[in-house]
Amino acid sequence: MATYKGEDIDTRPTAAMAEEAQRGLDWRAEFGRGGTSVGVARANQLRRREELSPDTVRRMASFFARHEVDKEAEGFRVGEQGYPSAGRIAWALWGGDAGQSWANERVSRMNTIDNRAAPDALSIGDFVRWDSSGGLARGRIERIVRDGEINVPNSDFTVTGTPEDPAALIRIFRENEEGWSPTSVRVGHKFSTLTKIDALRGYTEKRPYPNEHAARLT
Repeated sequence: MATYKGEDIDTRPTAAMAEEAQRGLDWRAEFGRGGTSVGVARANQLRRREELSPDTVRRMASFFARHEVDKEAEGFRVGEQGYPSAGRIAWALWGGDAGQSWANERVSRMNTIDNRAAPDALSIGDFVRWDSSGGLARGRIERIVRDGEINVPNSDFTVTGTPEDPAALIRIFRENEEGWSPTSVRVGHKFSTLTKIDALRGYTEKRPYPNEHAARLT
């Protein structure tokens, strides 16, 4: 299991990727075309299902983005003249469609980790977003605790803040036809799960934190 900025990420290629990589190597040996020495090296990693580094996963996603156009060329698909084309063989060496979706998913997760808030990145009044069971949620920070607990109102949930990963009490916002509005629901999250965002569309501040100074001291 690879680690990216303290988070575990499964970077072991799947069986489908290994099968496609082996197909690419076999085609390259048979037809003498397709891919580069880098592609061959990648295919050998995939067929052995070696754990890949995060940088390698990013390179895979970049390869697929650059070579998506190869799918439009003659010979990429079964039944077309010249199948398998050089582009199709190169595509297979990098794990094929299975490798593309796998790499994109992991790069997306790494990007989410990159965007998570640092211990000093957020303040009371900032708007943030985070992943929830119902999808992407948005809200505004009302309280921050860097060494202690936050008891979330109207719930049994408690979140503990530390200097390395503070906790925030957040009022959830919902979108309607006129824009975004605050709700009565508040939640607690660690900074490491939050991403700072711009002020939400349609929201006009009306001194939402009359006791902000007191809140900053807690």
